[in-house]
Amino acid sequence: MREKKRNAYFLFTAFSVLAIGVIGNALLVFAVIPTNFFSVHSSQIGSALELIIFTFLLIDRYQIISQEKQKTALQLLAAHDENKLLNSQVNQMQKLETISRLTSGIAHDFNNILTGMLGYNELNKWLYLGFKVFSTKLKVTTKAELYRVF
Repeated sequence: MREKKRNAYFLFTAFSVLAIGVIGNALLVFAVIPTNFFSVHSSQIGSALELIIFTFLLIDRYQIISQEKQKTALQLLAAHDENKLLNSQVNQMQKLETISRLTSGIAHDFNNILTGMLGYNELNKWLYLGFKVFSTKLKVTTKAELYRVF
């Protein structure tokens, strides 16, 4: 908003100077003011001053654009750094997810083997219950006890 006001001040000043020059020339034509260097060349002087003021306007606008460009470049650099950080975090999370899937698969397979072993253990207990023959391996009845054996 501030830049628009500055531009308006420059434009108002430039056109005011040009208008003063044109009015001075008109007053000279109607013989209201005396003939001298300034009154004869008032339109050209007003036009030259207007160009100088427009040059200041362009310089000011260029400086504003340069500042915005620098600010945007810094924001872009910060966003790029943040993007790199987020990508590394995503890669780390993907690695952890892969390891957890592998680990859960191994645990599942191991659990399947243990379930079969415990099932056979229970079957052996039922088969040999009448004969009262128990070996030390057949005394394991739960998964927790089986884990302690290994």
